[in-house]
Amino acid sequence: MGRRISDDDIEALRRLERAEERYRAVFEQAGVGVGLLSLDGVYLEVNDRSGELTGYAREEVVGHSFKLICNPPDWEVTAGAIAALAESRIPYYSADRVIRTKSGELRPVHATANLVRKPDGTPDHIISILQDISDRVEAERALTESEKRLRLAQEAAGVGMWEIDLTTDTARQSPQSARLFGMEWHEAPYTLAEFEAPLGSAQLARVRDAITQAVRARGPLEMTLTLCLPDGSERWVTLQGRYDRYDGQPRMLGLTIDITREVEAQAQLREAHDKLLRVARLSAMGAMASTLAHELNQPLSAIANFVEASRARIRMGPDPDPAIVEALDQARAQTLRAGDIIRRIRAFSVSGDVASEAIDLAAVIRAACDSVRQLRLAAGVAIQIDIDPRPARLIGDPLQIEQVVANLARNAAEATQGCPERTVTVSTRLRARDVLVRVRDTGRGIAPCAFDTLFEPFYTSKETGTGLGLPICRTIVEAHGGRLWAENCNSGGAEFSFTLPMAEEP
Repeated sequence: MGRRISDDDIEALRRLERAEERYRAVFEQAGVGVGLLSLDGVYLEVNDRSGELTGYAREEVVGHSFKLICNPPDWEVTAGAIAALAESRIPYYSADRVIRTKSGELRPVHATANLVRKPDGTPDHIISILQDISDRVEAERALTESEKRLRLAQEAAGVGMWEIDLTTDTARQSPQSARLFGMEWHEAPYTLAEFEAPLGSAQLARVRDAITQAVRARGPLEMTLTLCLPDGSERWVTLQGRYDRYDGQPRMLGLTIDITREVEAQAQLREAHDKLLRVARLSAMGAMASTLAHELNQPLSAIANFVEASRARIRMGPDPDPAIVEALDQARAQTLRAGDIIRRIRAFSVSGDVASEAIDLAAVIRAACDSVRQLRLAAGVAIQIDIDPRPARLIGDPLQIEQVVANLARNAAEATQGCPERTVTVSTRLRARDVLVRVRDTGRGIAPCAFDTLFEPFYTSKETGTGLGLPICRTIVEAHGGRLWAENCNSGGAEFSFTLPMAEEP
């Protein structure tokens, strides 16, 4: 006789049936594709959702290898994962894969697989879950494409993005922003100290102060910076940003905008404007110089004739005074020199060209100072010379540069009249690309209201001045490629400075 079935056995069978029903309901109604595979990768069962994903009916899949829906390039990897699960070498498998549907379409899925064991613990079968991730992949593809277009737009516009974490004092930036700063791009945060190379310590301090003020005011950040790039070139950028909180963390968000072209265009515009002003000054000086040359030519010729006649009569005398002869010789030389200066200024004013001679700046300055020492207004004035001993190759018109130094030194000597200390110092300093010449006096300085008109033609603060000396000096210096300016000294007096560019070695 068989064993009598008890009520407990019946209840256990009912529980098993209910569990199987629940399992079947979950299996069939799951929103993902579920399949049961043998340990060698043959489908034992699939749910309806799996059929929707693959396009195969259940009977078309059951009994077939996983290769039916697996993308051929993934066969080897998938077979290895199935073997590793069956041999308990991995606890589970999870990866993004591509399946091949019945129509031949490739569909992205996230595949998960686990090993199911028998009650005795031995491997029984593998359960796999396929989740359609087409929407996610498409969103990621769209995001990647959008980021690509954004990068292209940033590169075309010369704009990069950055974000500063105010809690950690670190920054993240887009590849374009890193390129603008001349830095290697990486996804990891940058410390603000890393920006010292392109910015320099002074500008970095300005950036930190501007960030602090923007955070304190909860307002915008905007500043222009000059960057020194690794190749030695310069780039100008504008930072525009604003305080923001993200997920409770304070930060600054902003843009790096390349304005190099605008800055260079403005510099070129200023240069063109300066050239127009120089042309206008040269034109005015040309007309004036022609008139002066015509008007002064006859008096100078007469002076030269009278001096020459006086020299002849003195020399013909029985006992000529050497001092008088020397004075007449100097007068004759200076008269001829004045004529030469007028002719050169006239030629320069008409053409704007300067001579291309080597300039011995030390000799030019000494000659100019010697000529000023002979003037009555320089009596009692100590004219000191401080020449940089390093050689400098200068090309131009030595006589014109001598006239510039002489005019500035004469003005400086005159400015010390009535002052307890009467000293004029002419100095030179060799710099990277030019030579700086300074003429300093111990006078009362320049009135602040005079700076705007100091170099204008016919402006003068002297009763007997013509107002032509400084404009002519500036025109000569600029024609040599330099610049002339004036400023008051902190210790008193004024200083006129001009630069002369050094010529390249032949």
